[in-house]
Amino acid sequence: MENKTQNKTHLLHIDGLRAVAALYVVMHHAMLEYKVIPAGAVQKIFLALFKSGHYAVNLFIVISGFSLMLPAIRRSYQVAGVWEFYKRRIVRILPPYYIAMAFSLVAIYFLLDAKTGSIWDNCIPVTSNSIITHIFLINDLFISEVYKINHAFWSIPVECRIYIFFPFLLFLWRKFGPGASFLTSIGISVVLFITLRMLRTVYPDIDMATAGVNPYIILFTLGMLAADISFGDSRLSKFADRLPWGVLLIVAAIAFVFYKSRITFHSDVNGNIENEIVDVLFGLICFCLLVICSREKYKHSRLAFVGKVFSFKPLASVGIFAYSIYLIHAPLLHMIALYVIAPLHLSTFAATVLLILGGTALTVGIAYLFFLLFERPFLLKKAVKATENKPRMPAHV
Repeated sequence: MENKTQNKTHLLHIDGLRAVAALYVVMHHAMLEYKVIPAGAVQKIFLALFKSGHYAVNLFIVISGFSLMLPAIRRSYQVAGVWEFYKRRIVRILPPYYIAMAFSLVAIYFLLDAKTGSIWDNCIPVTSNSIITHIFLINDLFISEVYKINHAFWSIPVECRIYIFFPFLLFLWRKFGPGASFLTSIGISVVLFITLRMLRTVYPDIDMATAGVNPYIILFTLGMLAADISFGDSRLSKFADRLPWGVLLIVAAIAFVFYKSRITFHSDVNGNIENEIVDVLFGLICFCLLVICSREKYKHSRLAFVGKVFSFKPLASVGIFAYSIYLIHAPLLHMIALYVIAPLHLSTFAATVLLILGGTALTVGIAYLFFLLFERPFLLKKAVKATENKPRMPAHV
């Protein structure tokens, strides 16, 4: 079967969306460096713009499902060998992660070992348990360890576990259709949520807010579905042409805002099912957005501007090293706050604005060097190994 992924070039809007997610996470954490009491409506509105960093992680995970689904579609909904898939994921994700962990530990030992009342306080002190749980990618399971060393690392184990399920979800997709995979992802989330609840009655240190794969495996599957709708040749893809995706995006956004307004996110560290529902609603927004940006039908429609915004080349170029930005931004922001901004003796709001704007720019520049040194070499190895005499397709895996 010849499919629509075969003649596509690099999807700039995917890198653009990655860049938006990475930059927003950085600015969110920059805002959390200071405990600002806003003076007036303008300051309150400005700070409110950067309070939802968690949802940027949701976007990352939806994009991940989309990106991994693209080559699977080309191979008739199969991976090129399950163990080969796992090996490539390990090479892609873990070496830069461990290097970033070493960087964070060195920064803590020499520069960042004192509590300052900022978000960085969650990262220290580092114990042997902290190092062990991070090495074995189980830090997200424990309240006492989840944010140690580098508070952004909590999502890495979650995504790695989702990769374990991907070949199985793909098998169900091929044999029984996307509905079976989607229902399975929901089932996995529900079972894990209940399991964690039961474990927490025995081990109070179990972290319900970040542990496992729920509800993120549902978001990942939404990304897979967006890729299939956009580039597959199935009946599902043809049916999707009849749907008003712009209207669906608006409906998903309204549902998200309405439902979120009823709860306080992560108000219950023991696990709040309402928070997970909000995550899924945001995943639906990302799902609709990916379809609108990716389907050929919308390239010349009134919605074409959406894809063009995220395909802006300077933005997309940042998305290429979004993973490096995510890995090292936390210690960099704290170093900038302590050793660059603090000596200026600014007000907390002025310091926050400077860190959000200038600190983010400086962090992105340093992250690009990290990418060149410690992430790109592994991307090149993967690309060389994957090179075959096959038509080119979007390179987002």
